[in-house]
Amino acid sequence: MFVLGGARSGSAAVARLLARCGAALPAMPGDARTDDMTGGRQLRTPRIINDKILRRHGSSGVDPTLRLQDESTFDVEEREACVAEMKGFLAGASNAPFVVINDPRVSQLFGLWSEAAAAAGFDVAVVIVVRHPSEVVTSVAVGGAALPELSSALWLKANLLAEIETRGMVRVFVDYANLLQDWRRELERISVALGVELDTGDEAAIERSLKSNPDRQRDCGSVADLAGANWISQVHEELFLAARDEPWDQSVLDHVFAAYQASERSFRPVFAIFEYLDKMNPHVRPSVMKMIDRARVTANRRRITGSSPLRAGLPGWPLRRH
Repeated sequence: MFVLGGARSGSAAVARLLARCGAALPAMPGDARTDDMTGGRQLRTPRIINDKILRRHGSSGVDPTLRLQDESTFDVEEREACVAEMKGFLAGASNAPFVVINDPRVSQLFGLWSEAAAAAGFDVAVVIVVRHPSEVVTSVAVGGAALPELSSALWLKANLLAEIETRGMVRVFVDYANLLQDWRRELERISVALGVELDTGDEAAIERSLKSNPDRQRDCGSVADLAGANWISQVHEELFLAARDEPWDQSVLDHVFAAYQASERSFRPVFAIFEYLDKMNPHVRPSVMKMIDRARVTANRRRITGSSPLRAGLPGWPLRRH
């Protein structure tokens, strides 16, 4: 079972809740993590696998682009290697009725992970955790990480990928606010939708865990959209209808995905040039940059006037015959 959602979406808290109700985590030494602000559990190994793949392709967990969704991103050899590594990790799962995998980066590589899970003999099911975008932005701000604009773009990307990449699979949408309000009801929805039995066990411990969750920002106000487009509000509306088991329109997400992808592709070369120059400039002293600028001016002047330093020589540097 994959629990999908962007950073601070509440997906880690949902994964922990499922772990308390009978789910297992792949038994790999040193994998358990408890440093997520939601108090949830994540795993080191999926994070390491995901980060390694993302870095190879110039991406990261805070990359708002859809570069990994380009058809030419993975060749056959690399895809097989990635799936084999993921399958090896999943092979360490216990004999529990179901296993939970949670890492915010999984959504970007879900095609690989789902293929690996199937190859390892698992039936794939998905829990998509949705949260009000303003709550996510507020939570990220508390953590002192990304800017609101970047957080909004990451919210949009994560939710678009989680929905589009899991179509046709057994899945359920969970509203994080609804989970905090009535976790029993949401667990029942998960159980029915995915066909798994959940043992709530120590309900008092679950109550204490959710109430002690430090990441309980609530914001039911208006949605702040991105770049003058209503992409976020549109996606937010449809996904929260899905999380309430009400009729919703997938084509809205198709439209937003296409528009967002076209937009970010157009600006991707510009961002790449900026990143390159930004990395170069700190390593060049102002005095050196001044000399480079002077050389450029001189070269441009000679190009315009048609003079050539090879013919005329530079001042003080007469040409020599050999």
